[in-house]
Amino acid sequence: MKNYFTLALLLLLTFSVKAIDSKKIWYKNGQLKAEVGFENGLFNGDFRSWYVNGQKKAVGKFFNNQRIGKWQLWDSLGTLRVVREYTDGFTFTTQLLKAVDGAELPLSVYPKYPIATNNLGEPDYPALEKHQILVFKDLWRMIDNTPENALLFQDNTVHQVISNYLDIEGNAVFDDYKFNHLLNIDSLRKIMRDPQMKIIGYRLYEGWNYFDPYQMSDYWIMGICPIVQHTTNGKKADLGWIRFNNLRGDLDAVAVKDSGGKVMTLDELIQANAFSSTIYKEANIYDRAIADYKKGDEIIAEAYRIEFDIWDMEHEMWMRLTEE
Repeated sequence: MKNYFTLALLLLLTFSVKAIDSKKIWYKNGQLKAEVGFENGLFNGDFRSWYVNGQKKAVGKFFNNQRIGKWQLWDSLGTLRVVREYTDGFTFTTQLLKAVDGAELPLSVYPKYPIATNNLGEPDYPALEKHQILVFKDLWRMIDNTPENALLFQDNTVHQVISNYLDIEGNAVFDDYKFNHLLNIDSLRKIMRDPQMKIIGYRLYEGWNYFDPYQMSDYWIMGICPIVQHTTNGKKADLGWIRFNNLRGDLDAVAVKDSGGKVMTLDELIQANAFSSTIYKEANIYDRAIADYKKGDEIIAEAYRIEFDIWDMEHEMWMRLTEE
């Protein structure tokens, strides 16, 4: 009997360790607004959201930060208005569109979100006119050197791409994400070659965009800033901001293999948002980081609130398709 109890306890502990965490946000009245599974530092598992009246709003599933499978959207009165089926984060079919009166609407077929290249054959973002971007928001993220992000840090892969970029005469590094003021690239080369300097993370400056032609969204990374730390004195500093598109060709030349055995390039991994990160700033009238107006645990809670609000904005765009 004792052996059975021990075995049961071990199994319980095993399943507890592997259990998927969840992230939640609430309305001011205490009503749960949304929740999503969270595992290995990424959004993984079921997503559910509700209106302030408690009515179910959206249900779907994430896999490594990407929408997957069936997604359903209801209005605040409980009518199912939109159903989409995702085969990956960039490919979906619309299975249902209903007007507010419940009448089924014709199902539109949108062009597939393209894999674009520049005139050098390197990865690039699709060429779009401003009016084709219906909603957008600028965001700043932090990528830390954690086990979940091993593919970005192992073997100094991204580190080497940036070092190679700095070694080319004429390449530019800036003092901030606005790309206005150039830094002395010779001093940056010395930092990157110093064996006591280590990259411990990256800042990303990106734009979330919802596109009219494709009726879907994507995060366009505009800048990346390595964070370096001296291994002896522990001092940290931002190395400088690099236009991300200037690195994409070299990132696309580096192949990595994830824990599931899937082979991809570093650029594909980053474009799929398949890494663990935390939003530390969003564009607003205050132009301030989250840590400037939130403290302690409220900082990470605010970061998740911003993530959830972006998904909610996308769901509002889906609902608009039923009202046109």
